Parts: sequence; structure tokens; C-alpha cells
Amino acid sequence: MSLGDLGIHKFYLGRWGWGILYVLCWTYIPAIVSFIEGVIFLVSSDENFARKHDKGYRRFGVF
Repeated sequence: MSLGDLGIHKFYLGRWGWGILYVLCWTYIPAIVSFIEGVIFLVSSDENFARKHDKGYRRFGVF
């Protein structure tokens, strides 16, 4: 079992409800979903990740 299986990444991203759901579910479903999300996080660009998860994100040069 890894930290992703426990939903630690959801707490980090500010999604407390999903994090609690991951902690309370003791099946392999959260493990599979967290693995898929981890792969998506790894292959997404920094800009796309910031656009989706950083509430204060602004692209430079665009106002």
C-alpha cells in the first residue's frame, strides 16, 4: 500500500472529500484509480497541471 492508495495526493491538491473517501475505502478500487491519476500527473505538462490545480495560476503575457 502506498500513500497514493490512501488518497494523500487528494489532500495535497485540496480535495479533502476525495481524500477522505480514499482513506475510508479499503478496496483495490482507490489503488487502481490513484495509479491512473499518478500516470496522468506524470505525463501532463507543468502548465496544464497548474491550470487545472493552481487556483492563482496565470499565464505570463496573457492578462
